[in-house]
Amino acid sequence: MNILSINTSTNELELGLFEDLNQIATLKIMTNNQLSEVLYSTIEDFLLKKSLKISDLDGINCYLGPGSFTGLRIGISLVNTLAYSLKIKIVGSVGKDWIKSGNQKLINHNDEKMLLPFYGAEVKVTTPKK
Repeated sequence: MNILSINTSTNELELGLFEDLNQIATLKIMTNNQLSEVLYSTIEDFLLKKSLKISDLDGINCYLGPGSFTGLRIGISLVNTLAYSLKIKIVGSVGKDWIKSGNQKLINHNDEKMLLPFYGAEVKVTTPKK
């Protein structure tokens, strides 16, 4: 089972490629404020270095948060889109062992269908000024 792990919670994009629980490759790059511009092409290039295409993925494990509001939304939106269009399984995970726990969920055939970010606290909505 080819699994992609993805963490977009900070300015450093973190990708991992696994065959079941065996790590094949990792990538960490600074994206600064360009995550939405580089995310998809970075994933494609990352997989291509291992002679894989996005369509070769069997599942995606995504870090849900807490972290950057915008970064989480960009990453999770892409993961949801890829899962829907490729008809592959996705799971979301939190905590220090998010990769291990998420990959195990995928190996156990879990599929969360759609992921939502975890911000770590209630969202603070301000009242209108008028």
